[in-house]
Amino acid sequence: MGIEEYALDCIGAALLDESMVIEAVSDGVVSISGYSRESLIGTPGLSLVHPDDSERAGEAMLELVRTQLPTVNGIYRMRLSDDAYEDYAIQALTYTDDGSVKTVLKFSAVSLVLRADEFARDAVDTLRLLGEGRQLNDCLERVHHLAERHIPGNHLAISTVQGGEVWTHRRASGRAFCWEQPSQVRPPNIERALANHLTGPWRAFSSMAEFEPTANGALITSVLTDGANELLGYVEATRESVAEPDEREWMVHGLVRQVLTAVLRRVRLDEQLRHAADHDPLTGLANRRRLFNDKAAADEIAGTSLLLIDLDRFSWINNNLGHDVGDQALVAVAARLRELCPTGSTITRFGGDEFVVWFPAPLSELGDLYQALRSAKIMPSSTGDRRSTLRSSIGAITIRPGETAAEAIKRADDAMYEAKSSGGDRIHIA
Repeated sequence: MGIEEYALDCIGAALLDESMVIEAVSDGVVSISGYSRESLIGTPGLSLVHPDDSERAGEAMLELVRTQLPTVNGIYRMRLSDDAYEDYAIQALTYTDDGSVKTVLKFSAVSLVLRADEFARDAVDTLRLLGEGRQLNDCLERVHHLAERHIPGNHLAISTVQGGEVWTHRRASGRAFCWEQPSQVRPPNIERALANHLTGPWRAFSSMAEFEPTANGALITSVLTDGANELLGYVEATRESVAEPDEREWMVHGLVRQVLTAVLRRVRLDEQLRHAADHDPLTGLANRRRLFNDKAAADEIAGTSLLLIDLDRFSWINNNLGHDVGDQALVAVAARLRELCPTGSTITRFGGDEFVVWFPAPLSELGDLYQALRSAKIMPSSTGDRRSTLRSSIGAITIRPGETAAEAIKRADDAMYEAKSSGGDRIHIA
């Protein structure tokens, strides 16, 4: 069966040998590609596939070789003679000729149904990455590829809002992506899109985004929010055409928005869970687990300092002034530690009324800091006329070479008990 016969029910066909090198092409392939027949023959088939689609095309070829069954139609961007890329639906099948396995690629126009199916598969793959615990960068790059594949001529800038800062992820050059320097300014189009979003709920995809013609084409802006309509981020799609997107393109923009919303909501939830696992809910300080994990992972802690602080007579506050006042006192201690400890310190509520402070320097470089910590007058909120000034017993050490975090804390704890057994309200350096 000749190559032209394979092309009877499609736009064109190409024949590849066992090494996936082109052996023959139909007149239709020559016509749509713009290449001469001679320049196509001998060319590796995958070299004409868009770089972002080549991995998927390679996987399809391997599956074809393994099963010997025709592949389902898939959308691939093929490079034309002018170096532009065009979408084609491609089906691959094999046959054996004199013991050699040949592959036939059949090119067809992309139907709306196939495009919707392909987009759904791509969206599921992106969400699967997130479910596998992949990094945010991996998920965002997949969304970039998804959008560029299904809405040619569009390029995304995906921004996340974290702690008042806006971080923008975009394609830098070629296949590389980058994060831009954070900004604290949200552009006016984002404020308009957010205001428009908050007047929802929306049904039409075109109502979920702001369309704005620009000097170089158009800008489509969609906001990404959590369940309480708090802004998680936004996506800006620049497009070359100034024409209003058709229904299919609006659908893709809407689905990109939904995928990114799911990605950022999952990332935010993961951050909240990690924060809850590593921090004390009352004081907001790092907890015992975070301290041990951080210091166990440290390359070298020898020569750094550790203070273990135990509040004196704290049970008297709980028993006489109430646990609410005790909680206020712990929050006040945490705030005072944040004020007094230098940048780079790790401040931990170790448990109960005990705090551990780790400094990335020996005690000799801390000056009178630990004395300032001991003498700091911390008073919980007033409950009538009853007030109590908090005092503490402190054990201070410089971590020895080869000493583990657990061993260092045990030695600081012993030093703290020396201070407490001597009457409290003092520091013992071991």
